[in-house]
Amino acid sequence: MATYTRTTATNRNYSQQGNKMNEATNVIIKNVEFHWVKIAKPVDSFSGEYQQWEVQVQVPKKRAKELEVYGKIKVQENGNVSINFKKKTTKADGSPAQKVRCVDASKEDLDPTTIGNGSKGNVLLMLKDYEIKNKVGKVTKSGTSATLIAIQVTDLKVYEKKGGDGFMDFDDEGETKGKPANSSNVEDDDIPF
Repeated sequence: MATYTRTTATNRNYSQQGNKMNEATNVIIKNVEFHWVKIAKPVDSFSGEYQQWEVQVQVPKKRAKELEVYGKIKVQENGNVSINFKKKTTKADGSPAQKVRCVDASKEDLDPTTIGNGSKGNVLLMLKDYEIKNKVGKVTKSGTSATLIAIQVTDLKVYEKKGGDGFMDFDDEGETKGKPANSSNVEDDDIPF
């Protein structure tokens, strides 16, 4: 049976003992900052092969080791480190998965569309050991997957949608001037937005 210690701001231990029964264990990561909360409605995965719910969690750099056990982390411009937690909208058998739950500090349901970047709280994950085997049964990769289960917002920064539909911010100055750029010569860094 796998044993994991709960991960909190003060207890950052993560230990795993042989998981013979492939049981799942839940952990809570406390005192995180939420960014790009996409749990109100599913979004496409990076590969586009499936739909998922997703949230980016940020913590100060001194807590980097705490997040590293759950996957690859990135250093942000603000000096924090981040990791994205996800959950597929369908189970392995094709049936619908339960939505990611979103609650406030008193554990009452919270509309996830109101959560702005920089909101703070806790994240609940389900950890499960996995093994990938080749055709002859040899284990080629093993590890522990972290699946997003719920978020609790304790300090809400309300998301405020900017006016317009994206194109409404442009003025009605008429036609486009200049030559169109050759797409083979344009790099992502050259795009002005």
